[in-house]
Amino acid sequence: MYKFVLSLLLTFCVFSLIADGVQPIGTGTENDPYQIATLDNLLWFSTNDSSWSSHFIQTADIDASDTESWNDYAGFSPIGNDDTMFTGSYNGNDYVISNLDASELNFVCNLGFFGYIFSATIQNVHLNDATVLSRGWETGILVGLSDTSYINNCSVSGTLDATIHVGGLIGACSETTIENCVVDCEIVCNNLGGGFVGYMRNESILRGCTSSVVIQGSNDLGGLAGRADDSLIENCNSSVSISGTHTLAGLVARVEHSQISNSYTSASISGETKLGILCAIIELHESEVRNSFYDYNDSTINNSAKWLLGAMSSEIYSEWMLNDLTLDIASSFLNDGDYYLISTPGDLRTAIVFAQIDNYAFKLTNDLNLSSIHELFFPYFDGRFDGAGFAVESFSLHYSGYNRVGFFGLSKHARIENLIINDGYVNGRWDCAILTGFDVNSAIYNCKTSGQVYGASNCGGLVGFSIDSNIDYSSFTGTVAASEYVGGLVGKLTTYGSCNNCYTRGEVTGSNYVGGVFGSANGYISFIYSTTLVYGDENTYAIAGISQRSFNSSFWDMEVTGMSGSNYGAIGLTTNDMKDFSTYVGAGWDMLDETINGDDDYWSIDSEVNDGYPHILLADIVSLDESSQPSLDNRLSLNNYPNPFNPTTTISFNVLSNDETNISFYNIRGELVFSHKQNYSVGRNKFTWNGKDTKNRCLASGTYFCRIQNCGDSEVKKLVMIK
Repeated sequence: MYKFVLSLLLTFCVFSLIADGVQPIGTGTENDPYQIATLDNLLWFSTNDSSWSSHFIQTADIDASDTESWNDYAGFSPIGNDDTMFTGSYNGNDYVISNLDASELNFVCNLGFFGYIFSATIQNVHLNDATVLSRGWETGILVGLSDTSYINNCSVSGTLDATIHVGGLIGACSETTIENCVVDCEIVCNNLGGGFVGYMRNESILRGCTSSVVIQGSNDLGGLAGRADDSLIENCNSSVSISGTHTLAGLVARVEHSQISNSYTSASISGETKLGILCAIIELHESEVRNSFYDYNDSTINNSAKWLLGAMSSEIYSEWMLNDLTLDIASSFLNDGDYYLISTPGDLRTAIVFAQIDNYAFKLTNDLNLSSIHELFFPYFDGRFDGAGFAVESFSLHYSGYNRVGFFGLSKHARIENLIINDGYVNGRWDCAILTGFDVNSAIYNCKTSGQVYGASNCGGLVGFSIDSNIDYSSFTGTVAASEYVGGLVGKLTTYGSCNNCYTRGEVTGSNYVGGVFGSANGYISFIYSTTLVYGDENTYAIAGISQRSFNSSFWDMEVTGMSGSNYGAIGLTTNDMKDFSTYVGAGWDMLDETINGDDDYWSIDSEVNDGYPHILLADIVSLDESSQPSLDNRLSLNNYPNPFNPTTTISFNVLSNDETNISFYNIRGELVFSHKQNYSVGRNKFTWNGKDTKNRCLASGTYFCRIQNCGDSEVKKLVMIK
């Protein structure tokens, strides 16, 4: 049983009860509950803790104005406390308790009509024009602290002034379900304040609830909740004005390991940093927000409209509201059978909305010029996006106080290919890049960006922060400037990710962990080159500021960068050598007009193109190989590390059921060379392949394919063995 109260405050949470009241009719059983009909009955209830495991029903409206003078003008004493929790049931029977006053109970924890409830049921209670004041923790008009309880069809209105874990309905809750409730009040608090709940956690649920609140305070303030941890919020809405300092939002200020769906807000937010309309801080790679929106023209941050997670144009928002929070994607886009087609900036704006409803697939059919449309991006994307070789021009985001800023703010299990973004401008805080600010377990293939990126940490020209993702055949040309973890291509590349056949050209500036390609790298990296100028104070190098692994067949221009020597296996070359065809053929690069390293012809050198440096043959790469990216449907998330490899590689994958999992390896001719079968536990698993066939013979260098099958689903990934 979880308690939010700090031990050092417990001494303030003891309150001596003085009044006693009149015992109500009934025996307190489920079939014969105590009948609360008068204020004296309510007084008896609040001061007789021996009844707090019983059942109650309210049988009349009650004017509680006199509670102001109770307990030597300390006000109403809460029902349930640390010593004796309320564990029974209370049915307000849709009668009203008005003018409840608990305005003088300074330093009392667990304050509200109910102080501390456990395994209780409270329903049909309506507290109008209540006044509650506390300098302790866990304060709400209805309940201070709720654990493992159920609350349904309750409403509160009035004023609330407290310190930490403050909610219009409940101060804090754990394993509690709240349904069909309404809050209309003014709240003043320091930290963790919400229209309904200050802090909800441990599988708590907020469903079908509406808040209309004004909140003033400091940090972690939300129209529904200040913080949601391991919780569910669905079919809720808020109309809220919040003034504070940090981490403020119209729905939930701070979201961790939680889900929000089918919800909306109209919010006016005023503060300094970490401000949002739906959410201020949300770990979207661990949490999820689906089909939840706000009208871009109706909600503001510091008196300005802001395009963030959940933004909708007024026209689309009205349609969504009129259609019971649903939209029909088929009526909004043409479809070629596989993709919904984007041909105008207006289509792009609509696609951004649908990307927050489900993992759809989109494709460009024209170049898009966004010079007249600022602050338009995908806050969250987990579908497929095929640029089809078309370009997005003049993309611009001025989000200096925000994290995860890019054409895709956060991409998760996504597939992004064949996209060109020219003359982009991104100004953010952490995790900033032209293409995607924060990328998790995705495939980025054949993408080209140029422009300027500015931020504080984890900033790159293509990707800001990359986790478990594959980046291939991509480039950046331009300027990146931040404080730490600054790279020309990727700010920070971590865990089982990879980056192959990429290049950067331009200038990178930072203080610590600064590299021409990566600020920090921890993945398999090969066939990389850079001509990027690099400026920094500490851990500043031509390719990577810091790396956990060596780079294969990778180079930089010593004459242009002014940096010599080697950098984690990458080698500095003269400008002439950097423009010499034989340099790359000898290093195993697959070049046009050679067949020693393959005939896919990913690279070419032409004195008239890219200033004579190698360039990727974009025109010849128009479809992402299905074997190189995670499945969007099956979610087996097949990956391997390193790739290319010699002689072993670790295959990582999700298992969806305890059924037998088949792992098969094929050569370039489609011949089975090795297979493995095993019953793995559900979840993430690994298998290490030693590069040998079924007869334990070492296989030759070349391209192989790994196929995994589980629960009727299948995924394939391309592997490259280099010896």
